[in-house]
Amino acid sequence: MKAESSGPAHGEREGRGGLREFSESTFLLVLSLCKAAEEGAGREGGQGRWEGGTEGGREGGREGGALEAALLVLAGMVERGHGNVLAFNMVLKMCERRGDARRALLLLAEMRSLPALLPDLITYNTLISACAKGHRPRDAQRLVKELEGEGGRILPSLVTYNSLLAALAQAGQWKEAMRVLQTLQRKNLRPDVITYTSLIQACSKARPSQVKKALYYLELMKEAREGGGEVTPDAVAYAAAIEACARGGPNAGWGETALRLFEEMQERGMEAPAQVYRALVQACGNDVVPEGRAPTPSGPSGASDTSAAMRASTPPAPRRPMTTARVWSLLQACPPAHRNNFVYTAAAKACERGRDWGMALRLVEDMRRLGIEPDDITHGQLLHVLASMGRWEEALGVLASIRRRNVRHYTSAIRACGLAGGAAAREGMPLYVRMREEGLVPDLYVYNVVLQALRAADCDLPGNGQPLSSPSSPPSSPSSSTSVADDALALYEEMCGNSPAKYAAGTLSFGKNNRRGQQLPRSLPPPPPVTPDIVSFTVLISILERHGRHAQALRVFQDGVRAQVLMTTPLDTLWEKDLSRLSFQLVRAAVDFSVGELVADFRHQLKAAAGTKDPDVQDLVLITGSDVRGARGAGGGPRQDGMGKERMGAAHGQVPETRQALARLVLSEKGLIPADEESRKPGVLTVPANVMRQWLCKQ
Repeated sequence: MKAESSGPAHGEREGRGGLREFSESTFLLVLSLCKAAEEGAGREGGQGRWEGGTEGGREGGREGGALEAALLVLAGMVERGHGNVLAFNMVLKMCERRGDARRALLLLAEMRSLPALLPDLITYNTLISACAKGHRPRDAQRLVKELEGEGGRILPSLVTYNSLLAALAQAGQWKEAMRVLQTLQRKNLRPDVITYTSLIQACSKARPSQVKKALYYLELMKEAREGGGEVTPDAVAYAAAIEACARGGPNAGWGETALRLFEEMQERGMEAPAQVYRALVQACGNDVVPEGRAPTPSGPSGASDTSAAMRASTPPAPRRPMTTARVWSLLQACPPAHRNNFVYTAAAKACERGRDWGMALRLVEDMRRLGIEPDDITHGQLLHVLASMGRWEEALGVLASIRRRNVRHYTSAIRACGLAGGAAAREGMPLYVRMREEGLVPDLYVYNVVLQALRAADCDLPGNGQPLSSPSSPPSSPSSSTSVADDALALYEEMCGNSPAKYAAGTLSFGKNNRRGQQLPRSLPPPPPVTPDIVSFTVLISILERHGRHAQALRVFQDGVRAQVLMTTPLDTLWEKDLSRLSFQLVRAAVDFSVGELVADFRHQLKAAAGTKDPDVQDLVLITGSDVRGARGAGGGPRQDGMGKERMGAAHGQVPETRQALARLVLSEKGLIPADEESRKPGVLTVPANVMRQWLCKQ
């Protein structure tokens, strides 16, 4: 405190001669005024037990500077010799309201440095509460241990442990919170509604969420009320339980339980805030299944505990499948004042699970009707729903309505175009250029999505090497001279930071009702380099191979090998290559690369030996079936399929055969193996050493 406040206080004393003349009662009066100003700002910001309820109060107090003024006054008291526990507690309370745990702990250290000034129970309770609001559970636990170690001078109260529970609840430390409850029982302290609510919140925020335990504590509160006890669950406790159901995860069956709790709140006349509706929509959305699909089993199995509380905490079987229609009805039942971006984002996630793109568009219309401006997260979720179902025109319409678009918005729209295929996929490159034109910097995921959209567009063109043009561009547009392969290579060069990318992506249709035919720039400065991954190399090489650009595909494959992304099997040797992990799109480039290594090594040996001895030549062995190595099992080992996933060859039985047929075709084109020769061993192609020697000598 001295380091932060003694300077200004000293200047005040010398310049105006005021603080040194104040009496102790005057100091306390000024501190009371500062504390009242802080509390008034907190009430204007909206205090309460709701999550985030003190944020406005903290901001209001910070703007008024009440805490800073109080620190100056307290520094003057200490300098004058009037510092006491009451004054420190008043300033600590102001720090607690703001959640400023760091400054509160500094005040405690300053307080302990003063002679004959010992913290009391109010001091510790305020400090622990400040640590709870400041998300510092370890400091809160340390303070409680210090308080318990005071040797009986100060006895912790229920408020002390409730503040500690609040700190543990924020961190989701439910096991530690249960230990605190056991401590309360040992000390004969009766838990109240705040105690149980903190336990529910701790179980809710745990990872993974302990939903059954959270509902168990809520049922304990109900049993205490029904038995004539003083513990009655309030709206905050119900809200915490519903949020626990929302965090229960998909297909867990907690949606019905959340609806039941919400109905109980309404029956008891409790007012639910916006976060309850968000949690309710999220909990129901987690259990949404597409139309016509049977619902998954609901929730965990019944508990072995036969108590009423534990039985009630087990989710019942769903009365009927949770659909997007039920989520929509629940959203419409939410008061308009409580609808916000959080609620609509939760509803959009339900649309994704139910594969209901029509409801996603209705959500956009409903937000516009209520005058709610979707934020980046809501827009991103809505675009993600449309993209996952390939609704490219609707995605472009939503994208056009966004005022401040970001990279993820464009990525979802490009992905929607790519999944739709055909003419829609040709909109991917113009969208990417528009994104770059707006100054947005792409990352690896963006590049991969654009490359996949190019491949989807390329597959729908009539033949290899056909130019890529937008469906709205005239035949004479500049895009007609640029192929998919050229745009893909330009993207790759841009990723590696080699040269400014040049595109001729044609024109862009930005929504159904927007003006079409706007020409895009042909050149853009490159963004920072990005390291390609297996998806980037696979998609790019597949595009180049389809266009017959084998030399360029080989160069890109060599870049992937140098980057240790391709051909990373440690068992590979110069004469034995394992191709079983490669996608079949990479087979030609892999064979070209393997044979090219042999040619380079043969020439190097000839040059080094200078005719004194023959170069070493062995059988060339190409392993195309993953069952050959044995370690990966019969018929299937993990392979790189161009989407960044590993799939089992046993589940895709045609992949090893396709890989082997392609490798045999490449070897036959080079004259190393007859096209009609059958392999002597399934999954293995072998070129004898004498054939390899004759072929290498001709190169």
